[in-house]
Amino acid sequence: MRFNIFVVVSLCSFFAAGAVLPSRPIASRDELQAREDPNGLLVNLVFREPASAKNRAKYNKRVQRNNKFYKVAGSGPIKTAQTWQNNDIKAAVNTANKLTNASKTQREKKFGLKSTEDCGLKRFYNKVHDIPKKPGVSHARPLPEHAGARNLWEIPLKNRNKGTDKSPARVIMQSKNQPGGTFRAVAVVAHDQSRTHGTLGGGDHFRVRPVKKKH
Repeated sequence: MRFNIFVVVSLCSFFAAGAVLPSRPIASRDELQAREDPNGLLVNLVFREPASAKNRAKYNKRVQRNNKFYKVAGSGPIKTAQTWQNNDIKAAVNTANKLTNASKTQREKKFGLKSTEDCGLKRFYNKVHDIPKKPGVSHARPLPEHAGARNLWEIPLKNRNKGTDKSPARVIMQSKNQPGGTFRAVAVVAHDQSRTHGTLGGGDHFRVRPVKKKH
């Protein structure tokens, strides 16, 4: 009897202190978390699957509302304009993580690759532009805030142009513990498609700013 009284008194004190129980289990809450890097340049999305089918429509609207597009201008009939969105960025980063954490045997069997560089995953050196877009600007870099960083990596985004063999855009990633760590996207860069590859300035990378609308 004394024990029951003690339990009741303890519970009353607990709720009086301001404790509130959730209206529904946390596991059943569907939500989309959007996180921006410190510069607000790239949104990394963390998805939680809806707990029930009736919430999927709301979930999809949230995804679209937070979606962003990355556009690269075209040049002529061959190098056409291309556009990617958040899901493409996420897919590229996931591929990079799977490849870099896989053994040589796993890479060959699952991906048909002898090395991570076969898919374009390699170090990104953030080199100074040979021909800056703004006249008179010297020592311009694709990502000036990462000047001197040695832990930057790049992986190409999917090429949507059948007339060219390579995509002009790259996802730039960062990790403290590669190989064997986890990549995090920090920016998207691309070549200027009006420039010819192999010529001065043809290999320069420029940041691609995200926009809310596709068109």
